[in-house]
Amino acid sequence: MAALNAVYELQLQEANTRMKDTKKFYDGISDLLSNLNNTVEDTKRYKDEVGKLAKNLNSLNTIYGNMLSAMNPGANK
Repeated sequence: MAALNAVYELQLQEANTRMKDTKKFYDGISDLLSNLNNTVEDTKRYKDEVGKLAKNLNSLNTIYGNMLSAMNPGANK
């Protein structure tokens, strides 16, 4: 009977160790998913800011082109 109890105790300890390892694993997965979600949000903000930058550069190019045209009125003929 003592041998059975010893084996049972060993199995309980192994099961407990596996549960702890599994919890660590799932905690790591949870952190990974959280980081990925944050990265997605950062990427969306980056995309929006690049779009704004492109729009602003286009506006500046238009203004610069108009300035050049105004300074060289004979060049357009």
